Amino acid sequence: MLAGNASRHAADPWPLAAAGELLAGRAEAGGFFAAAKLDSGFCCESVDPETGRAATGQAFASAAGFLGFALYQAFGKK
Repeated sequence: MLAGNASRHAADPWPLAAAGELLAGRAEAGGFFAAAKLDSGFCCESVDPETGRAATGQAFASAAGFLGFALYQAFGKK
């Protein structure tokens, strides 16, 4: 089961919240992305906590850029 921050707008876990955790130096937040299927691998607004699949906001392009930046900052820089 996936867990993460949500809001009244979308009550399921937000990949952007996990990306923010990465930028805050919490590398363990990378586990969220290892477990989440998202929108067939594309960033989405929120994920179903049971399946890890997109719940809302499929093909969320602007979020994908932020997520890519967060992943690079957390794991890609040498």
